[in-house]
Amino acid sequence: MANAKKPKPVISFNDVSKEYRRYTSNHQRLWHEVFWRDTGEVIPALKNVSFNIERGEKVAIIGGMGSGRTTVMRLMAKMIKTNSGKVFVREKPDVIFNNRIGFSIGLTGRENIKLKGTLMGWSLSKCKEYEDEIIDFADVREIIDKKVKTYSRGTLTRLGFTIATATKPKLLLYDEFFNFGGQYYFVKCIERLKELISGDDTTFVMTAGNFNVARKLCTRGIVLYKGELVFDGSVDEAVKYFRANCKADMKTEREAQEEDEAEEMEMDDESEGNDFG
Repeated sequence: MANAKKPKPVISFNDVSKEYRRYTSNHQRLWHEVFWRDTGEVIPALKNVSFNIERGEKVAIIGGMGSGRTTVMRLMAKMIKTNSGKVFVREKPDVIFNNRIGFSIGLTGRENIKLKGTLMGWSLSKCKEYEDEIIDFADVREIIDKKVKTYSRGTLTRLGFTIATATKPKLLLYDEFFNFGGQYYFVKCIERLKELISGDDTTFVMTAGNFNVARKLCTRGIVLYKGELVFDGSVDEAVKYFRANCKADMKTEREAQEEDEAEEMEMDDESEGNDFG
């Protein structure tokens, strides 16, 4: 009998490079986008990055400021495009990134459960099935029928997290810098994540700032440094490598913020539908 064909990786990065442009004015941005002039400062975010993630792996993306870790996650989520190279994502991911994604601030919390649920592919009956559990875990029952624009950042974040983790995903992408809104909820949510991603049928990828959390949730670590992949191995060895070899990036906090704003503008510009498979 012939050997069974090996399944393709859930995620493949093939020689991927990504850069952004930082503009000093709207006029400079207009000249680039309308007239294709070489205006603005080019910011390299990723340089020829290649790796595969197999089904069921739990992977931490480790890196300091300006390493490219957030860019990798946004490419996996198809929020942005590469400049060169190919990214293949063969499952539609559930994402836990920032608290504004998928919410409509003019709707109530209850209405947003339906909205975010349908965006995740749930039927209305499924939204109703999970509604009470979501409300109770996020501790929002007293305000669930108020518009979410009145919610605090922490409350909105908890609600978004709880919706995203209401059902077991095939692929979950988690930005570990997503703020849960308090230490009590942080511990509670990490335990929920640990249970959610257990088993070989769920693939999990996270950015790792808290190495203790990364060790709890992941077995593999990929280290990025100034946009390059410099280590790929067990999560424990990846943490050791990062601490021993990756000095802090010289970018200032403001420069890193400007790079993130450039990514956000690109995410808003690229309004194409997500294409997974």
